[in-house]
Amino acid sequence: MMRYLSQEKNELRRRPVVIGFYLIDSSIQITIEECYKRYYAELVQLVEYIVHHHDLSEDIVQNLFVELLQSHSMRKVMNLQHLKQYFRLAARCRAYDWLRLCERMRIAPTSGAVPVPMLEADTDPENHIMLVEQIQKIEIFLAMQQVRNRKIFLLYLSGIGVRSLAQIFGIATTTVYAILGKMRRSLKVFLHMEEKAQ
Repeated sequence: MMRYLSQEKNELRRRPVVIGFYLIDSSIQITIEECYKRYYAELVQLVEYIVHHHDLSEDIVQNLFVELLQSHSMRKVMNLQHLKQYFRLAARCRAYDWLRLCERMRIAPTSGAVPVPMLEADTDPENHIMLVEQIQKIEIFLAMQQVRNRKIFLLYLSGIGVRSLAQIFGIATTTVYAILGKMRRSLKVFLHMEEKAQ
């Protein structure tokens, strides 16, 4: 009996877990990897038309596919046309979400990893230059950090909550809080050392 149960568990482990889409019309399953190959370039082009920045467009589309992979679910759609519409709508929504976030934070959407605030009419250009220099220092600091910590920090800055980050990276919320706290403290020390060096 025990041998039978262990054989059954081994068979279940060997079965591939399909994460993707089930086409109702044709009873076909399409994996996220296949969708990525099929739609990635088109979606990047669509998002770039909205946000006007190629690297940012790639990031938005890649995050869409990462979220789908991490959902571990099979979604049902009618056919390939509906599947394409699903991806176009999802990518467009994420692009507009990014623009809304930029508007709330008053930042330029075409900036790099760390948002650069927009220069308003009454802003002193000298202060703006100092702010841009500060952001460049932050980018140097981020480049020195572990990849996972850097991603968590940047996603948190872009408005993603701690619970969502914990789900995305498969870690506890307390771990996310610990990483963010450590990053903040390290950043303060780094900026202080940079000021002393000048």
